Amino acid sequence: MPKVILYNPKEKTRLRVPYLPFSLLTVGTALQKAGIEVKIIDARIEEKARAIVASLLTQEVLFFGITLITGSIIHDAIEMARFVKMKKPDLKIVFGGVHASLLPEQTVRYPHADLVVIGPGENTATELALALKNGADISGIPSIAYKKNGVVIVNPDPVSQPMASDEGVDYTMIDLARYLKTNATGTRCLDYLSSRGCPHPCSYCAISNLWKKKIFYYSSEKMVADLEKFARELQINSVHFLDDNFFVNRPRVETFCDELLKRKLSLRFWSMCRIQYFAQYDDTFLLKLRAAGFSTMNFGAESGSQFILDKIKKGITVEQILETARRCHQLGFRGQFSFMMGFPFEKDSDLEMTMKLIDEIHAIDPQFDIQLFPYTPFPRTELAEECIQYGFVPPMELETWAEFEYGAIKMPWLSKKLRERIDTMTTIAWFAFTPETAIKLGGIKGELFKMFGKLAHWRWKHRFFGMPLEWKAINRLARQ
Repeated sequence: MPKVILYNPKEKTRLRVPYLPFSLLTVGTALQKAGIEVKIIDARIEEKARAIVASLLTQEVLFFGITLITGSIIHDAIEMARFVKMKKPDLKIVFGGVHASLLPEQTVRYPHADLVVIGPGENTATELALALKNGADISGIPSIAYKKNGVVIVNPDPVSQPMASDEGVDYTMIDLARYLKTNATGTRCLDYLSSRGCPHPCSYCAISNLWKKKIFYYSSEKMVADLEKFARELQINSVHFLDDNFFVNRPRVETFCDELLKRKLSLRFWSMCRIQYFAQYDDTFLLKLRAAGFSTMNFGAESGSQFILDKIKKGITVEQILETARRCHQLGFRGQFSFMMGFPFEKDSDLEMTMKLIDEIHAIDPQFDIQLFPYTPFPRTELAEECIQYGFVPPMELETWAEFEYGAIKMPWLSKKLRERIDTMTTIAWFAFTPETAIKLGGIKGELFKMFGKLAHWRWKHRFFGMPLEWKAINRLARQ
């Protein structure tokens, strides 16, 4: 029987533990329901991914699918595409995922790309596989980009295939046990995705764009049934929700908590939450979250400057950020706050406000995790378009986007001195304000991280960001 191979490229980054390849699981599940055999290969956990691919290519394959996000993952993606074409020149290479969906014309121009699936791929990939299997014409399939006689053709890309309500995905396509991890919520933590999309207009983010400001989610009953099964079969003790906006539907979350408490399912949860949601929730609801197992809450605070927050359309205030930190501490949540710096319109005074806010949050609870990232204009975002007037030139080909990630600070509005300072601040904040990293590392590495954390905190406190030789060395080691 012909099959479809779905490939998750490996990425070059620091301290990243593998998360479940949900984009491939959703597509793979749809394909299998249509009678197409699927093989998922995750190069982040398979040391011999290339050898596995080579053995599969000796069989009949309908297409080789590769998921893309912006950044270093593209290196492995294009190397694998080149390898597959060398082994099987006539096999269709199909790119999908967030990056390919945002830049379909550019992605399909890559020499070894034959097609791009735009947006949610469940229906599109299935239609494509059946057409290839039956030798049918693919030109009428919606939500694809392809080349014909050297010309790029892009078919319309409506969000036509959300995550099917409560049908779920087939987790047997991967070995779930290989994705268990340790973090602040538990020693056997598993990722779970209960929704996709976000309705908010943050100008630096493409998620709302990609999903047309819609959001699709499982029912609370479906979520509890899945998690109960994982607890029984894998003995998980915590769950990492990968939803971009888990709390967008409060009644769903409240019903989920009620069902957890009813079934006495003892799990601890990590989830993202928007500042304006949390700051306005009443204590009764927040205490129910705690009772149900929500322990770590991750917030995109982004800046301590109200000017910056308004400029990036975050929809929050500095006081709401502080109120969220205070309530997390009072009610026993472990708070995680992320910030950005290096916007083209950011002044020194704005950055100082961000640093001051980080100090205030740390004073509220030293066990909170706080991360500071350099701003990077990712593709097809409103803010990236604005950055063009500040000298930003977006990459014009797929290969160049591989260098485009948080660690590569090459924005034209940043002087060399400021780039070095921001790079140093990023690393120092990582050591000084992320105690969860020591938990993830454990053992001697965890203790060394704590030791460097004390030095980092001294540097931060005294705003001493000069002569960062040790931090440059640590950055190089961490990124290897």
